[in-house]
Formats: sequence, structure tokens, C-alpha cells
Amino acid sequence: MLIKLAFRNMFRNKKRSILSMLTVIVGVMGMILAYGLARGVEETTIRVDMETDFGHLRVMNKKYKEDEANLPLDLPVHQPNTIIQRIQGKWPNAVAFPRVVFKVDLSDGQHSLRCRGVALPPDAAEKAYRFSQYGQRKVKLAENENSIFLGAELAKTFEKKVGERLTLLVRTRAGSMNALDFTIRDIIATGNMLVDGNTVLMSLNTGRKLLQMPKGATDVIAWFPNKEVSVQAASLVQKISTQNYPRTWQNKYQDIIELQKADRMFYNALIAIIMLVAAIGIANTLLMSGYERQGEIGMMMAQGMQNHRIIQMFAAEAAFLGFFGSLFGLLLGAPLAFYFQANGISIPGGAEMLEGTTMSISTTIYFSVSVQLLVFSVVLGVGISVLGSLWPAWRFTRLKPIEALTKG
Repeated sequence: MLIKLAFRNMFRNKKRSILSMLTVIVGVMGMILAYGLARGVEETTIRVDMETDFGHLRVMNKKYKEDEANLPLDLPVHQPNTIIQRIQGKWPNAVAFPRVVFKVDLSDGQHSLRCRGVALPPDAAEKAYRFSQYGQRKVKLAENENSIFLGAELAKTFEKKVGERLTLLVRTRAGSMNALDFTIRDIIATGNMLVDGNTVLMSLNTGRKLLQMPKGATDVIAWFPNKEVSVQAASLVQKISTQNYPRTWQNKYQDIIELQKADRMFYNALIAIIMLVAAIGIANTLLMSGYERQGEIGMMMAQGMQNHRIIQMFAAEAAFLGFFGSLFGLLLGAPLAFYFQANGISIPGGAEMLEGTTMSISTTIYFSVSVQLLVFSVVLGVGISVLGSLWPAWRFTRLKPIEALTKG
């Protein structure tokens, strides 16, 4: 009987009920989109950086870590070959390789842009990063050849196509200047702004020739079939040389997770305000509805209905308002969130904006939506509505039956 009464009361004043549900709709819709975006930014950033640049473990000289922004060549990683042998000895399916990262000025004869050069073994790079899948020609880096992979944003900046040439100017390991012309072997679009808009890729031998650096590496990159073993690998690397710093993906992305906490706090505050407004709206609706049928409530009390049953009736009415509001919010927010989860949101930005940066930034942000998030948003909408009903319900249960009948 209480359920029927609560459901019927919701339709006594349709406009008022719809206005009350609007705040719940906005709150649930906002929650789905906000948390979908927050999780998506975190997951997309980590995935893109890991798959196109960082890998699962990066080993570098401790002093290099302190001066990483300048990409120094005189602070090589210690015993890179030993590190690679030990990692592959313990994890035979792992991919580990040396890499040289350096500053380079890219020029077409008229324009020049400072960006990042990366030299790495073609076969290992293909196993780890699969750069060929991002290229226009779908080829891998060439060994012992003055050719490069050029990021798609850099190609747009210089208006270059595959097969055309660019000049690379670098400061060698010894400190002198060296310039060579390179052919663009392929143009790649990885979805990582650092790679697409600020990086030139070449084979390790070609890079060492350009830098006049016959041996050594600025870092060692390692990939594992199970990325969770990177912590064990870092411990193994530390035993080889205390002068090196092994940085796991867990360690690096902890910084990103910490940054996302601030965003989540903002979203939490915003959703809390919207839900507070929703609770006040529900309370106001039930209060006015209660005044309109105060005589009916007084009659129920006079017939022996206990106070907790009246509270339950108000709570049931609020639950209906919250449920339908949450349902509409879900129907509006979920399709939009799933659309962005599939297609993402493109972030504009050119190579000039990224000049000198060493931070990976995804060119497309994909939302991340889970069933748990959808269910929780509906439950929260209903729960907040029920909480909003408690004050008006308590207020009417304070009246005596004769007072309710008289005022009604």
C-alpha cells in the first residue's frame, strides 16, 4: 500500500516532480562523464607512454636522471650489455635494448626546430613498440642507413612526405657540431605527442655515427610479457651497479596518478554540490507535496499509522523520484561516455608547442567507463534522494493527528 501511495503521489504534481528529478539527472550524468574522463585521462596517458616510449622499465645513470631535461650524452648508463644479458637470462621472453636519446635541430633549409632524437636497435624497437603499425609505409627502421622515422606532427610542420629529406644538426659526444642529411623512411602517428610532435627516430648505429659516439647508451629499455615483474627486474639491475637508477612504470606513473587525485577532488566537490542541490530539491518537493495532502496524512495517523510508516512512505516517494532521475541521467550520460570511450577526444597541438618537452602527452583522450561506475551513480542518485526525504518526513511526524487534520 505504501509503495502504491508513494508512486501515485509522485504524479500529483508532474511539473514539480520533473523539476526535482532534473537535478538528479544532471548529477548522475555529470558523475558518469566526469569520472569517465578522469579515469580515461589516467589510463590513456599511461598506456600511450608505455607503448610508444617508456616501456616497463627504464635504466639510466643516477646523475642523468637529475639532468634528464638536457638529455646529456656524457652520463651514460653503466654496464648496459650486462643489464640486458641479466634481464633476458632471467626472463627469456623479455625485450631489452640500449637507447640513445639526444637533442637535435631539425631543418629544411628555411626553418629549424629543436626536438628529441632517439636511436635504438630496429629489431628490438619493432618487438617492443611496433612502430611499423603506426607508419604510412608499415616498415621498420633501417640499419646502417641515413634514414629516419618522422612524427606525423613534425611532418605537418615541415610539410614533408615519405622519401623527402631533412637536415639533422646535433652536438656530438665530444661537444662539436655535426650535421647530416636524412631521408624520411616513414611518417608515424602513435597518438603520443612526444613522439609525433617532438621526436626523430633512427637506428642505433646511425645515431651513434651522427653523434660520433661509437659505444654506450643513455638508457636501457626493458619490456616483459608480464609488466608486473618490472619491480623484480629493477631489484636485479640495482645489484649490477649502484650508479644506475632503474625506474619502473609503477614508479613513473605514480606521479600521474597523484596529479589525477587533484582532478578527482575537484570532480568530487562538483558532484557533491550537485547532489546536495538535488537533495534540497527533493526535500522541497516532498515538503510541498506533504502540505498539499496534510489532511490525508492526519487521517492516516488518526487511523493508527505509526510514524515510521509515514517516514517510509516519504522515503519510497523520494526513491521513485531518485530512481527515475538517475535512470534518465544514466540514459543520457552513458551513451555519451561510451561514444568517447570508443572514439576519444582529440587534443589540438603542433610540434612548435611541444618544442623541448620530454613529457608524453596523448593526442586523443579516451573515456574509461565501467559497469561499477554506472551502477554506483544510480545507487548514489537514489540514496541522495532518500536522504533528502528524511527532513520533511520527520517534520510531519512531529504533528499530532488533530493538528494535521485541522491544518489540512
